[in-house]
Parts: sequence; C-alpha cells; structure tokens
Amino acid sequence: WRTLRSNRQEIEVETQTEDNDPLGIFVRRLGRVALSQRANQRLDRFMPELLSRIDRKDLGEEALNRIFDLVLAISRRSAYLVLLVQHPQALDRMLELFERSEWIAAKVIRFPALLDELIDPSLGRQLPTLGDLVSSVDRILETAQGAEATLEGFNYLKLATELRIAVGQLQGKLSGEKARAGLSDLASALLKGVLETAGQEIVARHGVFPTDDTTDQPTNAHHGSMAIIGYGSLGAGELAYDSDLDIVFLFEPCEEMSDGPRPLPVERYYARLAQRVLSFLTVMTPSGRLYEVDTRLRPNGRAGSLVSSVNAFRDYQLNQAWTWELQALTRARYITGSNEVAVHFNRIRQEVLCRHRDPQELAAELLEMRGKMNQEHQANARIDVPLSPKHRPGGLIDIEFIAQ
Repeated sequence: WRTLRSNRQEIEVETQTEDNDPLGIFVRRLGRVALSQRANQRLDRFMPELLSRIDRKDLGEEALNRIFDLVLAISRRSAYLVLLVQHPQALDRMLELFERSEWIAAKVIRFPALLDELIDPSLGRQLPTLGDLVSSVDRILETAQGAEATLEGFNYLKLATELRIAVGQLQGKLSGEKARAGLSDLASALLKGVLETAGQEIVARHGVFPTDDTTDQPTNAHHGSMAIIGYGSLGAGELAYDSDLDIVFLFEPCEEMSDGPRPLPVERYYARLAQRVLSFLTVMTPSGRLYEVDTRLRPNGRAGSLVSSVNAFRDYQLNQAWTWELQALTRARYITGSNEVAVHFNRIRQEVLCRHRDPQELAAELLEMRGKMNQEHQANARIDVPLSPKHRPGGLIDIEFIAQ
C-alpha cells in the first residue's frame, strides 16, 4: 500500500491494463484529494487491513470499485476509517454486503453515516416493529430542535431501517413479503411524524378548530381533523425500497374559522397542512429525501382539490368515480391522523365496494381499461420488457385485476 501511494506518479504512465485495475484507479483518484496529516495516517492504518481481507476474497471488479468508492468518500471523514479498524466484524460485514448488493453499496457510499449500523451484531436479524418505529419517530419529535433537524432525523431513520431490512433479506432471514410489510410500516410511522411536524407549524400560524371530540387523539396532536389515506403499494402494505407514496388527504368539515393569528376556513386550512406535508416528504436533506409522492388518486385527479371532506369523498366515490378508481379503493387504508376521519373512511369504503354492480358491465369496463393499459405499455416497450412477468397475459397486473 505504501509503495502504491509513493509511486502514484509512476502509475500514471503504466500500461492500459494496469490503468484499469480498480486499486490503481483508486490510488490515482486519491492523489487528487487533499487529506490532512491525521486523515493520511488513519488511511495508512486502514488500507492494509482492507487489502488483506480483499486478498482473501474472490471479488469481482464491480465490487472492488464499489469498495474503493466508499473509501474515497470517507477518506476526509477519517473517523469512519477508525471505526472500521476498531470493529473488524463491521469491516467484514461491509465487504460482504458490497459484494452482494449494488443497492446497499450505493446507499452507504452516498450516506456514510450508515456505517454506524454495521457495528450492530443484530443487523439484519432484529427488525423494528411498527410500534418500535413509531417510538423512534416520537423520540425524534421530542428531541430535535426545529423542523429541519426533525426531518434530518426522519431521513436517517428511513435509511437505517431500509438497510436493516435489506440485510435481513440478503441473509435469508426475511421474506420478500415481510420486507415489503416492514417498508410499509416504516412509511406509516414517518407519515405520522411528518404530519405532526407540519401540523405544529400550521397550528402556530392559523390556530385550531373547535371540536367536541375528546376521544380522537392525544391533546398534543396537531393534525386536527385530517387523516392521510394510503393507496397503491402503501395501502396494500407492499412498498418496495424506492416506491413512491400514493396518498389522499381527507378532513372533517367545519363551518367555523380557525382560531389562530391568521384564521382560515376549513378547506384552505387543511390544504395548507397537506401542502406542508408534501413539502416535508420531498425536501432534500443531508440524509436525502423521504419519499416521492403521488396524489393523483384524489377525487378528480390533478384537477381536484388537494384535500377532500369526507362528505365530498363519499359523493365522488358513489356517483362519479371511474372503475379504476374503485379498483384502487380496494387497496386503500387509513395511515395516520384523525381517528374520526378514519372511521368515516372505512364506512365509505365498505359502502362503495359492497354496492351491487352489473357483472357484464363491470367486466366490459375492466377489459377496456386493461386494453388501454396494454397499449400504453407497448408504446413504451423500450422502458420495460414487453413480455415481463408484470405485463404479459396472465401476469401480475392481470392477477391484481382479478383480485380487485
């Protein structure tokens, strides 16, 4: 290692084969990074440990490049080098994960703070429950100073939990079904926290609405009479690692104005709250953004209001909704917010889905819609394999149509 570093100028003029060697490329790239004396000392202590482990493995070029990309990313933050030297099991775990998963490697390279998770010997074995995740969110809400710090905490919780779930899958201790359920629980807990954070800002500016309900949520809850409904993979509890969130905002109507410094009528009030939630979910922090969000499943889609009263939602679903919107409703569920609105939603959902529909008419509508989906997919076949398990006749989409 020391010879490579001292001779890095000579490496620049070596053969093309050696130029493409992952270690040689890494050393040249490292030569362009200005490191402190302490960082250089720590790197010289770390690299022989790393290279001796690499020598004992049969790692491909892609895995080696990922490993050296991480070292380059943390070379200036040399405390991470010390961490890996002091915890050789964490170093071994890192090498194994980087060899097996490009996704995990990309996450850790981009967010090196995740190296702290590798120290935990239970990584991949003990996964947090929904209750554990909600407790973690509540602790962040209690301890973080301000919305920015709160969102940073939420983003790190998301990264760390996703890493634990991914490691559990790689190690065969977690099925795909349980992984999707865990990712959905994570999103539910984070939505609860984001709604509370946004609600605190809205209450400070616009106050609250008078209510006779004393059984809804704790008195310190700031969501008012609004709830978030999850659709799609979130509603079905089947989120993947990079899924976006399909959500709808419902609220309980009220005739009065809010009682804050800048009073608002109820629909504008909850529209402001929903906009703040969307902003917090999508804003970029040092630990990334929480989720991409899709709100097109709300009544009237993009043309409709961002929020709907429970009465307007019921009328739309009973009298105006397209068949595909009713299909989407089969996967919808309450996520967080007002319990009172949750009760209304569940009643509306049951009422809508239990209505009698003419079987032949429904079958014709579904077949027409399925045909349109197939045409659109074929027009974009360059994006996906035309006969993928998802889109081919009898594939996943057809199975979902049957189930819905």
